Amino acid sequence: MTSLLIKIIIIYEALSLIAMAYNWWLRGKGLTGISYWDCMNPVKFISVLFGFIMSVVFPLHIFEQYALRFYDVDCRKNCLNSEDGACEICGCNTKAKMWSPFEHCSNNNWPKIIWSKKKYIEFRKLHPATLKPIYGTI
Repeated sequence: MTSLLIKIIIIYEALSLIAMAYNWWLRGKGLTGISYWDCMNPVKFISVLFGFIMSVVFPLHIFEQYALRFYDVDCRKNCLNSEDGACEICGCNTKAKMWSPFEHCSNNNWPKIIWSKKKYIEFRKLHPATLKPIYGTI
């Protein structure tokens, strides 16, 4: 148990030194970098690790499709804001359907999730969309 704790501390210190060196390099390029305390902060380490894992689990082209679903003007106005959150076309639970990667909008506002980045880029060329969240309104 003690040897495992020592190994974890050594790995943590090595990663902290790497983070400090990278931060120093960024500052040398004229960027602000982060505070040196954050280079040693275990919470920051976990936060960055979580962000990295999420970027692998939800690549940007997948995340964008979910954002487009949840911010679709018709769905927000007619379905999500209804009393029971049900779709006005098919009656399904709109949020549940939006989260399902294998479902599409009954009103053809959005398709099933397109897993291939190349196919999604082709789809977006044919169907351009703009996402503009407006804060303070539902």
